Amino acid sequence: MKNNGETLDTISQILGHSNPNITKIYIIHSLAKAKIATNKVVENMLSIFGPNVCLNEILSGIVP
Repeated sequence: MKNNGETLDTISQILGHSNPNITKIYIIHSLAKAKIATNKVVENMLSIFGPNVCLNEILSGIVP
């Protein structure tokens, strides 16, 4: 929701949090988990395809 422009207060209300700081903790935690997952994917891709591979080459084998 935050990525779609919703305010922290609005997200807090939707989730039923009494304090927007609680919502902020979840947002920060989610971003950290997303970064860790992204790094793992990139590391795996580099180990399979090598450091000089073009992203388009990888995607052409995955996305029709």
